[in-house]
Amino acid sequence: DRNAAVKAGNSKGSITVEDVKGNVELEERGKGDIHVARIDGSVTVNGQVDDSTISEVSGDVKLTGDYYGDMQLSKLARGFNFRASRTDLELAKLDGDLNMNPGDLRASNLAGPVRVLTKSTDIHLDGLSGELRVENSNGDVEVHSSKLGPIDITNETGDVHVVVPDKAGFQADVHTKNGDVNSDFGSLKIETQNGGSRGSGSIGNGGPTVKVNSE
Repeated sequence: DRNAAVKAGNSKGSITVEDVKGNVELEERGKGDIHVARIDGSVTVNGQVDDSTISEVSGDVKLTGDYYGDMQLSKLARGFNFRASRTDLELAKLDGDLNMNPGDLRASNLAGPVRVLTKSTDIHLDGLSGELRVENSNGDVEVHSSKLGPIDITNETGDVHVVVPDKAGFQADVHTKNGDVNSDFGSLKIETQNGGSRGSGSIGNGGPTVKVNSE
């Protein structure tokens, strides 16, 4: 039954759900592992989770609670929403993979709008299509855009590296309070001010705004 729902709760151990035509709701209260695959519907997980693996989901995926181990996601056809004590993560679609553990977030082939609000995390996004907003501290941020949309990155105490598609047009507003701005684009005007740097200007025919603010 396509409209059937699978609900499971666990106070100790792991939960595995595979090959379901319907929605899946899981409650993990014992810091166990979660494994979900091939779901023709939405997936909701709440509780205290150690390692989590979620793949091939046709509907929305929503995770809330406390997640202590590794998170591995792949092939999520619709929105992904993650809420935890120190991380708020949203994306519109994931054609590739996303791997996250305390201190590191890596994703490939993802579509925006993407929002990442976290701290003390190194972030690497490859094959990003569309809009991005990042707020981070005490970590590096590296973004490789395959289809440029508006980018807004605020990062305290860490490097920021943004790679745009070949021949992309955009507006740039890049600022560092204590550090340097470097660019491969000669038309980007870079000024040094009070120990920091600022780069601004229009690249190509203009387009989305790439805004970076780093402490």
